[in-house]
Amino acid sequence: MSNGTAPAWQVRESARQKLLEGIQQKLISLEDMVGRTNLLRLFLHMTDKRLRCGQTSISNAEFDNVPPTHMELALELFSEISKSIQQFQRSETEGLALFAKLFEWVASGLVLKYHSRLQAQEMQYPKLIYGVEDRTEEVPFE
Repeated sequence: MSNGTAPAWQVRESARQKLLEGIQQKLISLEDMVGRTNLLRLFLHMTDKRLRCGQTSISNAEFDNVPPTHMELALELFSEISKSIQQFQRSETEGLALFAKLFEWVASGLVLKYHSRLQAQEMQYPKLIYGVEDRTEEVPFE
């Protein structure tokens, strides 16, 4: 990098990262209105459908416990995000890769919740999880 220039791949990757961070901020800001778990589940569902078959609908049967207004907000946000990605992408593959990155980020947010709960349970109830009073206690290794 010299004189305000950088390799083309680096500049494009930086622009992708900036776009993804902006989208992530939009998702985070909507979490309070829709609820984190509902929003992440809805967004994951829509992103998966977009990646698999190019659709962005929500199956009501799968989300019957989510208020319709929350689904509408999530659909509006997804539509806005889709437009941002389509305007940014230089190829369909680039757009799909951006959706895949978002899918990965959202999925890791959902998974983290369960891993955190398990870690807390391991600390509080080692007997339940490990079968011993102290998790550092030596046990037979098979």
